Amino acid sequence: MKKTKWKNIVSFGLCVAMALNIAACSSGGSAPAESGGGAASATVAAGEPSGEAGEVTFTFSTKEAFSTLDNHADTVTSLVEIVYLYGDPLFATDHEGNYTPWLATDWEWSEDWLDLTVHLRDDVEFHNGDKMTAEDVKFTYERVIQDNTLKNAKLQKEVESVEVVDDTTCIFHFTAPTPRFFMDSIRFVVIDKDAYEADPENFFKKPVGTGPYVVDSFDPNTANLSLTRNDNWWAWTEENKSNVDVIRYTCISDATSRTSALRTGEVDLVEDIALDDLDVIASEGLKGETFFQQRHYFFAVNCNEGSPLADLKARQALSMCIDRELICTSILGGGEAADWPFASFMVAYDAENAGYEYNPEKAKALLEESSYNGEEIIITYGNGVMPRGDEVMQAIQAMAGEIGFNIGIEVLDNATVVEMRESGQYDLCVGGQTAQGGEPFNEYIQLLGRRDKCVTGLVDEELFSIIDKVSTEMDPKVREEELKVAYKRVMDNLNFLYLVNPEIGVGMAGDIEGVILNTDAFHDYRFIRRN
Repeated sequence: MKKTKWKNIVSFGLCVAMALNIAACSSGGSAPAESGGGAASATVAAGEPSGEAGEVTFTFSTKEAFSTLDNHADTVTSLVEIVYLYGDPLFATDHEGNYTPWLATDWEWSEDWLDLTVHLRDDVEFHNGDKMTAEDVKFTYERVIQDNTLKNAKLQKEVESVEVVDDTTCIFHFTAPTPRFFMDSIRFVVIDKDAYEADPENFFKKPVGTGPYVVDSFDPNTANLSLTRNDNWWAWTEENKSNVDVIRYTCISDATSRTSALRTGEVDLVEDIALDDLDVIASEGLKGETFFQQRHYFFAVNCNEGSPLADLKARQALSMCIDRELICTSILGGGEAADWPFASFMVAYDAENAGYEYNPEKAKALLEESSYNGEEIIITYGNGVMPRGDEVMQAIQAMAGEIGFNIGIEVLDNATVVEMRESGQYDLCVGGQTAQGGEPFNEYIQLLGRRDKCVTGLVDEELFSIIDKVSTEMDPKVREEELKVAYKRVMDNLNFLYLVNPEIGVGMAGDIEGVILNTDAFHDYRFIRRN
C-alpha cells in the first residue's frame, strides 16, 4: 500500500507554542492547534476587551440564509463555517489543496487507488458523551452517498461503500480513482449514528457532533442560530481554547444593512462588506480585512437551439462588449477582471492563453454577422448573489445595448434562480463558484463537463473527454496540464462568460482575534477570542 505523506501547515500569526503543540499531536501527543495557513488564510489580530454580564459572546453575519444545519441538504457556502462549529471532519485543510490529520490520524491508498484505509483517533467523544468510532464515520458518509434527495450531496458516484475494520479503522471503497475525495471530505463532519437514528427528522435542529460548540437553538425560517462552547472538545489546549461562551449567527442579506449592523454593535463581524465601507468602519475603531477569494462570478449562457445566444458570434459579441476592468474599478472598487475560468493564483491558470478582448466596435460587427435578431435577452440573478449585483448588471445591460443587444434584467430569490439554471430556463444566468482547496473539482466536473449542470446545451466531446480523464487522474501535475487545454476550450466556446474574481471585505469589532479568513470563503471561527 502507498503511505500518504502529509505535513502540518500552521496559519501564520500563531505563536511558537501552538506550532510545538501541533508537532506533539502529530506524533501521538495532545490535540492540535488551529488549522489553516499559507497564502490561503489570514489570522486577525487582537483588539480591546468586550463582553457583558460575565458572558463572552460573538455574533457574525453573512448574506446567506439556510433552513437546515445539514450542509449536504443545502448549497449555502456559509454552512461549512457553521458545521465546523458543531462538528469535525476527518481531515484538516490549508485551503490550498493540502490535507493533514484531524479526526483521522493517518491513511493509506491501495496500489490501484480504489481503496483508502483511514485510521481514527480513539479519544474523541460526541456532545452527548458517546465515543466516536468507525461506525459513525461509515454512517456519516453512507447517509450522504445513498440519499438522492440531498441537494448538495458529494461523492455519490465515487464512493461505493465504507467498511468498518474495528473501532478506529475503516476502509473507503471507490468505483474509480477519486482525486476529489479529500476536497469533498472537508464538507463531511462526523455525526453520532445512534443519535441520528433515534430521531432522524429532528436531528439537524440540534445536531450531535464532536465539535467545539453545541447547538442551543436554530430557527430554520430566519437562520438565526446560537451555540454554546463545548469545554470537553478533544482539540482544546491551554493555548488555543476560545474564551467565547456563545456564538450566534444571523443572516443580513443586504451589504449596506450588514455594515450598519456592525457599526451599531448589533453584530461583531460581517462577511462581504463593501470595499469602500472599510475606511468608514476604520474611522470608528473597527477593523477590516480584504483578500482575493478563490471565487468568480460568471454568466451561464443558454446555447440550446432556439436561444438568442445559440450563435457563437453572438456570444463573442457579448463577451467583447463587456468592460470587465471598468466594473472592477468603478463599481466594485477592487477585484480582478476575469481573463480565464479561474483566478490567476489558482491551479491551471495559463497566462499565455488567458484574456478576454474588449473591443465594442468589433463586437458590434460580430453581432451584425450573427443570427441574433433583436430578441430580448434576460439576465437572471439572485438577490445578493454578488457584491453590487444590481449596479454590475445595469452596467452590462448598457454596454450590451450600445452594440445592439436588447437586454432585460430579472432579479429573483436564489432558490428560484437555481431551479431555472438547472433546468435551462434562462438566457443569461449569473452564477458564483468557489473553489475548495485551490482546485475547482466541482466546477469542472459538474459545470464544464458532460454533466452540464447549468444546462447550457453546448456539446464539446473533446472537452468532455478531458474532464472525464482529469476526474480520475490522481497526479496533480498531469491534471493541471490537461485542465489548461480544457479551460482554453471553454474560453473559445463561451457557454460560460467569466466576469470578475472578487476582492472580499470583512469587517469586525476591534477586540476580536483568532478568526482565520480563507480564500475559499470557508472561514474558521473555532478558535476565536475576545480580549
